[in-house]
Amino acid sequence: MKHIGYGMYPLIEKSCNCFSTLYRTATDEQYEEILQLIINGPRREWYKEELSEEDFDGLRSRSVWLRLQKLKQDGGVLNEEATRIVADIEKSNQKWKLSHDDRDEFPFWTGRGDEPKSIVSAPREKLVLIEWLKEEPVDHFWAEDDWSTLCRDDFELTSSALKETASSGMWLSERWRQGIQVWSETEELDLAQQIDLFKFVLKAPDEKLVEMAWSLSRWLKKLQSRGTITDNHFLHFYDRLLSLPYEIDKDVATINTAINHPVGMLVESLFSWWFAKNRMMMKAWMKSFKVDWK
Repeated sequence: MKHIGYGMYPLIEKSCNCFSTLYRTATDEQYEEILQLIINGPRREWYKEELSEEDFDGLRSRSVWLRLQKLKQDGGVLNEEATRIVADIEKSNQKWKLSHDDRDEFPFWTGRGDEPKSIVSAPREKLVLIEWLKEEPVDHFWAEDDWSTLCRDDFELTSSALKETASSGMWLSERWRQGIQVWSETEELDLAQQIDLFKFVLKAPDEKLVEMAWSLSRWLKKLQSRGTITDNHFLHFYDRLLSLPYEIDKDVATINTAINHPVGMLVESLFSWWFAKNRMMMKAWMKSFKVDWK
């Protein structure tokens, strides 16, 4: 183990148990690297854009504090900087304590009060749900909700609530993306309902469609691959999504980013559609083309 770079932090994020192995096997220089890595905390770009700076600051403080405390609990020694940081964090979060059942080592916990995270249940009555969506347009890191689960369990309720919210002038991109993610994976969902909802979403302003474009392009790709969408619908959806004012950073363009960009997924879907059409045409042509070899 020569160097411990930022690539190690996602691993540390998954399990605090690795500290007991890391600090016992590391040299003094490597141990200082481990401490500095923890002190630096997670990077902002690792989290979704909708996460507020206030939530990220809280997340970062919790992450740094938890890992330093776990390291100390396992017998590690904190240097002067780490000790000062722990003290500063605890001044603002006096109720933070390490749990006795290791619940704080897991990424999710349905607790309450001062525990790291809680899961909020979205309303199941339509009018109440609409008001809730307006008040909670995004998922909060410290209080996640079960909106995605509700989308999976009740398409009619969730889709109609989003449509009515949009009709009032509020296009909740994050909630739409979460719903589309679930619905695109549900093969049992009625095709006519999916097509009608897709048409409705395409009425959104361009700037909102750009925010939802990745999810919509992925949804269209799924529909095309299943062979359940008509040519007219496919080409209409394709043209609308392709015409959006995307911002593409050419300086960081790679094959991987191109494939995973909404335009990349659209082009892939178009090729798949074109190939399927030509294959069917070729089969029909070969069937009608008969040669008498006698």
